[in-house]
Formats: sequence, structure tokens, C-alpha cells
Amino acid sequence: MGMGERRLPSCGASRRGAQTRIGRRLCELPLGFDLALERVRTVLVELTPDANPELVEAATDRVTLRVLTAGGALNMNPVVVTVDARRNGERTALHVRAMAKEGLIKQRAGQKTTERITALLDGASPSS
Repeated sequence: MGMGERRLPSCGASRRGAQTRIGRRLCELPLGFDLALERVRTVLVELTPDANPELVEAATDRVTLRVLTAGGALNMNPVVVTVDARRNGERTALHVRAMAKEGLIKQRAGQKTTERITALLDGASPSS
């Protein structure tokens, strides 16, 4: 490592052996910005009916929403889902991230939740 370079902290194992797993997906909806945001809100509410998506950041061309949902075996693992929507002309670009702590048994809750959200955004029926 050269002078002036900083090493970023690792997302690997913590002291207790748990790891943070992040699922990421980029997708684009052929909808206007406002319609796409309404679609994202609807999908997040379908995912977690008792939670209201939290508005993390809002600007004219960018909105970030976050919600805490469940994933993994028997939906017992908490998963934080963040959706970043950006205006891209007539379309809307989405960056979907889901992060979950994992123990000894890797359930890939973040990755599976991200796949489920993108499938719902594409119009597929919900599946667990």
C-alpha cells in the first residue's frame, strides 16, 4: 500500500464469526420517475406489510427508501433493504441492496431478498 492510500474496512467476519451478506441488483423500469417510486413503495409494503418504507434521501432526480424486513429460514433473519431510484430520462434506474447478518449457516438472506424484490418489481408473483 502506497503513501496516502487507505484500506477500507472489510465486510468479512466480525468478532463472533457472523458475516454481513449484501445482495445487490441494478435494474431499470420503463416507467416515469413518480410511477416507478409508487411501484417501489408498493413492493416494499407487500414485502413487509406492517412497516412503512423510510425516506432516507430525497432530491429532484433521486430518492432512497429503506425498510426492515425478514428473510432466511422461517423469515427469522432481519434484512435491511435499501432502494435507490434515479431519474434516467423517460425511465427510472433502481439500485436494490439488501443486507443481513449471517451466522454459521449461510442462508444468503440478503441475496435472496434482493432477487425477490427485483422479481416483484418486474411484475412476477411473490414467492417465498
